[in-house]
Amino acid sequence: MKNKEMLKIFLNRADVKGPDDCWNWLGPIDAKLGYGRSSFIGYSTSAHRTVWMLSNGEEPPKYAGTRRVLIRHICGNKLCVNPKHLALGNYSDNGKDASEEGKHVKMNILQLLQALELRKEGMTYRQIGKIIGESESVVSGAINGKRHCYRKMLQVLSKFV
Repeated sequence: MKNKEMLKIFLNRADVKGPDDCWNWLGPIDAKLGYGRSSFIGYSTSAHRTVWMLSNGEEPPKYAGTRRVLIRHICGNKLCVNPKHLALGNYSDNGKDASEEGKHVKMNILQLLQALELRKEGMTYRQIGKIIGESESVVSGAINGKRHCYRKMLQVLSKFV
């Protein structure tokens, strides 16, 4: 059986929509990690990995240089199996994707604005954290733009403050 035929059969367990939409996996889901699971050619693996292999006709390399290769969801949806939404990368790429999607965001823009105002009034990061309901390190990181998502928020706020 050819890869395209196997892919078509495999995708019967997904909610296939338009070519640019996320196709959510409807089969088993790993309770711990939240990824779709599948059994393919005798071993258990993630559904998105199986789709990538069937779409590309090969297994991804284990390493690129010294970095472990993984298959990223460029859409940010762990259950997506649309081949257009899957790409090779490493843990660093995956972390950047998550940061840009705001997955590491603990404070929203209104909380950040409040934190900035409280900091100008002379409050410590710990005091601000107690008011906002976040840790001292989260408040400090947000105010100082240590994560990409907070740097974006700070850029927006700088236009108004």
